Amino acid sequence: MLKDLAVAFLAAVLALVGWGVREKIERARRVAAVRTAIGVEIASLVELIRHQKYADEVRAHAAAIRAKGPEFGYPVVCIPITHSYFSVFEANANLVGELHTSDVVRIIAFYQQARSLADSLSKGGTPDNSVLPVQEAASRYDAIASAIDKLCDLGVALSSELASKPVLDQLAGVALQLRPNA
Repeated sequence: MLKDLAVAFLAAVLALVGWGVREKIERARRVAAVRTAIGVEIASLVELIRHQKYADEVRAHAAAIRAKGPEFGYPVVCIPITHSYFSVFEANANLVGELHTSDVVRIIAFYQQARSLADSLSKGGTPDNSVLPVQEAASRYDAIASAIDKLCDLGVALSSELASKPVLDQLAGVALQLRPNA
């Protein structure tokens, strides 16, 4: 009887250890999948921002404000954002915390900055150069353009750390195929 109890106890311990090892392997798989998915989404966003030349458009607008002064009137740079471009991040927000702390900090910083820039480039967030002094309106647009460049730089660095080079190369190929006149 004591022998049967010892065997049952040993079986329970082995089952618990096996379950723990399986959970650790599953967690590592989930973390790797989330890292790759978020890395691809960030790389896709950077590709879109750079291809659309948003920073250049905003800088050109600042230059036009400076060149034309108060006669430039009301026009603002407004990039309509009709829905979220962060679907992978939002769908996996509950798993982001399982990543390494340094990744979590940079990922969240990237998405918060991207959301802030989206707000800045919406109709309600863009500087109204009809009520602001010329230099202040132009400087605000220059600051937005600089923030777009910094966001893209962070995105490139972050995506290359989160997703493998073959995955990012595959994404670049798909992005190239999707471009107009490609």
